[in-house]
Amino acid sequence: MLDFAPYNLSYFTGGLYISYIFMFYIKKNYLLWWEKYNYILTSALSAGVAFSALIIFFTVQYHPHPLHWWGNSIGQQGIEGGEISPIWKNIDTAPDGYIGLRKGHFP
Repeated sequence: MLDFAPYNLSYFTGGLYISYIFMFYIKKNYLLWWEKYNYILTSALSAGVAFSALIIFFTVQYHPHPLHWWGNSIGQQGIEGGEISPIWKNIDTAPDGYIGLRKGHFP
């Protein structure tokens, strides 16, 4: 049920900004504070992500009543979902032996 791309650009962008702030700006200007609290803050942020993942799982995903929303069922529909016969995947059934635009028909 967890159908998403976990390592895309939107996942990393916030971490890149925070990393830049801590590894360059704060380390350069507030070295004593950085030496004392950097690893504690890193561990706290990692634990916060894990804790919030558990909270989100038990409040949204783990329940006996399914949510009927179009975003929950879109992955099982269309060509990717398998509602169309797999005959379209066979290249021998395509005219001229290939699928797509023919020569001279490009927009």
